[in-house]
Amino acid sequence: MTNPTNDLFAAALGIAAPWFVVVSMRNPEFPWFFFVHEHWLRYTTTIHHRIEPWYYFIPMLVAGAVPWTLVMLEAGWRACKPEAGARFQVRRFLLIWCAFVFAFFSISGSKMPSYILPLFPAAALLIGWRLTSMRGTTLAWLIAPMILLAALVLIALPLVKTSGTTPVEVIEAYKRWLAIAAVFSLATASYATWVARRGNVLRAVLVIGFSGLVGAQLIISGHESVSPSMSAYRTAQQVKPYLKPGIPFYSVSTYDQTLDFYLGRTVTLVQYRDEMDYGLQQEPQLAIATIDEWKQLWKQQPYALALVEKGLYRQLESEAFPMRLIANDHNRYYIRTP
Repeated sequence: MTNPTNDLFAAALGIAAPWFVVVSMRNPEFPWFFFVHEHWLRYTTTIHHRIEPWYYFIPMLVAGAVPWTLVMLEAGWRACKPEAGARFQVRRFLLIWCAFVFAFFSISGSKMPSYILPLFPAAALLIGWRLTSMRGTTLAWLIAPMILLAALVLIALPLVKTSGTTPVEVIEAYKRWLAIAAVFSLATASYATWVARRGNVLRAVLVIGFSGLVGAQLIISGHESVSPSMSAYRTAQQVKPYLKPGIPFYSVSTYDQTLDFYLGRTVTLVQYRDEMDYGLQQEPQLAIATIDEWKQLWKQQPYALALVEKGLYRQLESEAFPMRLIANDHNRYYIRTP
């Protein structure tokens, strides 16, 4: 009789391995880059410059579990107790799953919010288990803070005016979506708390679950309001008519990850390496070390395009640098040779 775990591992290896083998044959540098640089060194060193304190994932976990955050914490505490008569302690296993993922990435040399996503399936199972045996009054106490949270958001929103370089009108547009989400959460959390106190746990769970779903969708959908600040899509459409086959396109002292996609081509990085450093070691022709070198090259070229940030554009403008502005938003400035 075969072992199901071994069969599953063999099937996964058979599906995934051929791709890695072919890519490695065509790109000999790939195995070191993928397995060592992007995994081992990312975890054990600060080479990727994603340096955060040890407690970085605590607010991520708290916010990521809303509206069930307190239920999750209470379920985790109860999961510490042994299950009478059970050979396999399922709840402890789920708790260890969550704790291991959280601790493993908390000591990593590189941290990003999405790293702890693998713990949420186990956390959801713990939450679901606890809700099946929770009394209405207990549930009411655990979801009531959602009322306060929604009220605090409504109070704080009028006080938020700016966010970095994002224009005020963009912030105001997104605040309307956040206000709707907060009002909806306030109403549903209040109702769910009331019905939970009356002993109707099932209705309270359904209301809070629906509230979390709708609230999250409003926040995510509304985020499109800030797309002019986050994405280069709009300005890239203005730049496309100026593109010509084979012309240089420079990204000077900055790199917008959305730009290459919307332009359908790569750019040459000027005085910028960051996470592209290893790739630029393989293709050094895609990088220029300093802005001064780029300036000299720019003046010699009959036609070229470049992306610069607002501060650098103002500096070049004050130097009477030979350029012509073809598109811009609040921070991205696209120039061409005159």
